Amino acid sequence: MATGEIKEIINLTGHEINIVSKDGKEIIKTFPTKGMVRIENKEVAKGELLDGVPNIDIEFSVPQWLPEKKDGVIYIVSKIVCERCADRDDFYMVASSIKDESGKILGVKGLTKNPYKK
Repeated sequence: MATGEIKEIINLTGHEINIVSKDGKEIIKTFPTKGMVRIENKEVAKGELLDGVPNIDIEFSVPQWLPEKKDGVIYIVSKIVCERCADRDDFYMVASSIKDESGKILGVKGLTKNPYKK
């Protein structure tokens, strides 16, 4: 992202993102999905490891439906998209999840800039 202030955050994860308070009791901000950057995966059988346990490689495609960079705009994307798009400084992913007693995700603590940025 070019230097400057953030004016818009666009969620391209394919699902709603809730930023919640530390205790998870209050939703601070909700980002509805506005599309999705996709990465297809393909499983390739590589034989067996031991006692019939398959050895499978996963090959990931080039990300599809990437948005163009825009001044003042950042995009929330999945971790795998951040990994595959290490050149994008306008890509952010969710930070740690907040869960209830049963393990249900209530939301996330915040957003983190692409940690895979080269």
